[in-house]
Amino acid sequence: MKKKAKPLTAKQRAKIPASKFGLPKQRAYPMEDKSHARNAKARASQALKAGKISRTEFNQVIKKADKVIAGSASAAAKKGLKTAAQIAKTSKPAKGKKVQSVASRVGTRKVVKGRTVTAKKRSKR
Repeated sequence: MKKKAKPLTAKQRAKIPASKFGLPKQRAYPMEDKSHARNAKARASQALKAGKISRTEFNQVIKKADKVIAGSASAAAKKGLKTAAQIAKTSKPAKGKKVQSVASRVGTRKVVKGRTVTAKKRSKR
């Protein structure tokens, strides 16, 4: 289960160095840990679609967030912990049990009576 980013108070935000922000000059999109980096990516995507930031600013935020996320993954690897992707690759369903659903980019696939059926893609709201 993913941890939620804790809201920052004004004092906490002021203590964060500019280098920990996605856009340091504007002190926008704080990324002090993995959950804040994921949140910054989502908020930057929304701001880009709304026209509040440029494509170059968006790319800067995404690049920095990816570094923060990758950094925490490499730190976990140093400790000997497996990432979610590694666990998913190595885990297998129990003997005699079928996989109920598998996430995909297009939609959700379900195994029904030994054959895979792809559910309809949800419409955007």
